[in-house]
Amino acid sequence: GPIQQLRHIEFSLEGVAATWLAGLQPRPQTYDGMMAALQGAFRHHNYAMELESRLRARKQKPDEPVMSYCYDMIYLCSRVDPGMTEERKIQFIFQNMEPTLMQKVFPQMDQLNTNELFRRLQAHCQASLIAERSIPVNNILPVPPVNKKEEIEKLVRDEVSKSLDPIFRKLEQATRAMENAGGSGFNPRMRTPEKGRN
Repeated sequence: GPIQQLRHIEFSLEGVAATWLAGLQPRPQTYDGMMAALQGAFRHHNYAMELESRLRARKQKPDEPVMSYCYDMIYLCSRVDPGMTEERKIQFIFQNMEPTLMQKVFPQMDQLNTNELFRRLQAHCQASLIAERSIPVNNILPVPPVNKKEEIEKLVRDEVSKSLDPIFRKLEQATRAMENAGGSGFNPRMRTPEKGRN
C-alpha cells in the first residue's frame, strides 16, 4: 500500500539523498508528500524547460533503429506533458525522424495515433529486412534444362551412395582390424565353400 511505498523510498535513498532525508523536519507522512519533497529538493528549477529542449532537439541517429527512436520520443513526450495528445506526439516523432522513412510511412497512415504509426513502421522495417535478405532477380542464374530420367537416376545414385557409404566404411574398418589381428585364421580373400560341394 501507500505506507509500504513510502517506506520503500526511505530505505532506497543513498548518499546525499539519505542525508537530506535524515535532516528533513517535518518528514512527509504520505507517498505523494515524499515525492513532492524529493522533487523540490533535487529537481532544478529549469527541469521542465530542459526536458522540452531535449524533446525538440532529439533526432534519429543514422544507424538508430526507428522503434528505439520512437519509444525514446514517447518517453520524452510523457515527461514533458503526461496529457500530450497523440497528434502532438506524432508531430514530435516525425519532426526529427529520418526524412525518407517519414515520406514512406506518413502517407499510409489512416489515423494519427502512435499505435497506427508503430504498426506502419514495424511493417516497413520487416519489408526492408526481407528486401535486404532476398536475392535480386538479375543475380539468379538460370539452371539448364535436364532430362527428367537423368535427373531421377542421378538423385537415386546420390541417395544410395549416401546410404551405403557408412556401411562400406564400417566393413573396411572391420576387415582391416581382422587382418591386423593376424592369428585369427580368417582370410577375407578366401571364398567360402558352396553348399553341396565337398
